[in-house]
Amino acid sequence: RYADFVQLIQFAQNAKPHAFDVRVLVLRRDYKAALISTCVKRFGECGQRIPLLANMLNVIHQQLQQIDEQFWIQINHTHMVQHSTEYAPIFSQFFNVKLEAMQQAIKETMAKYNTHKRNSGKNTHTMKKNQMNAAQLQAIQQSFYSAHIKHRWPYFEDPGKNYSVSPQNDTFLESKNTHTMKK
Repeated sequence: RYADFVQLIQFAQNAKPHAFDVRVLVLRRDYKAALISTCVKRFGECGQRIPLLANMLNVIHQQLQQIDEQFWIQINHTHMVQHSTEYAPIFSQFFNVKLEAMQQAIKETMAKYNTHKRNSGKNTHTMKKNQMNAAQLQAIQQSFYSAHIKHRWPYFEDPGKNYSVSPQNDTFLESKNTHTMKK
């Protein structure tokens, strides 16, 4: 079962006594890297997770098509983790939060993330690693990297319109009716 953020946005806009905006942050990640992280390094069940990811992408894409683009942005998860502090102005503008508060939140979150990564790295010798077989790797290739994907999920794949926001590309963010708070 998946969260219906279209319904959540509609609820928020009709909330009494004060309506409010809900902003959706879509974290885009390389499909193979996401599946390896999820089913090889952590939870297993690779055969079930490959079609599950495709189904989740269908649901998310359909919901994004139903809401105004001003309510969502997409960022590359891997780039954001590697360059987290560079995203503070983007998040500040999109979520309408003071830049200093966003910088502090990112600093604290990354400190916890780095501690978690260091601690989880110590236990890798005891973790049982699952492996993907050739059929699963082929299913990933066909499901997520074939030529028809840009038509299946254009918000995630269309090179003609870049829906991703980054410190180097804020065009999609700038197209929104967002207001930056003063420092």
